[in-house]
Amino acid sequence: MTMGIDTMSSGKELDGLIAENVFGWKNLVWKEVSSKVDELGRWTSPTGWHGDGPNGATYLTKAYSTDMGDAWDVVSQLSQKYRISVHDMSVDGKWWQCSLEARDGKYRFPVELAHKGDEFANAETPALAICRAALKAVMGERNGY
Repeated sequence: MTMGIDTMSSGKELDGLIAENVFGWKNLVWKEVSSKVDELGRWTSPTGWHGDGPNGATYLTKAYSTDMGDAWDVVSQLSQKYRISVHDMSVDGKWWQCSLEARDGKYRFPVELAHKGDEFANAETPALAICRAALKAVMGERNGY
């Protein structure tokens, strides 16, 4: 699955995976609907992910892989388990890397020496790099690596 994550594009599929695997959303379903008032005078939810979210939420309003503010929520969610860094790896700002180091109390020297539970990902935007690395980390936890 790691190779697939490294090539995932930003967008609704990745945002749904982040919602489920990082934030614990359940039963996510993509619905194509227009916001409108129904026959009882209630607003219907717009097109997007609908499901059972934290704190009773039923409509996912986040665009984790394309909006840096939403991607920062991913960083905040994982910051208790990982030291997270995001770096511009290019001269022109078109290649980014996100590194997640497990907070295991172990030193990493040289810096490039990864430990079990560490992950990183590269992407064209910082938000996408954060989402790819986060998904690799949480899926790795579940699979025991």
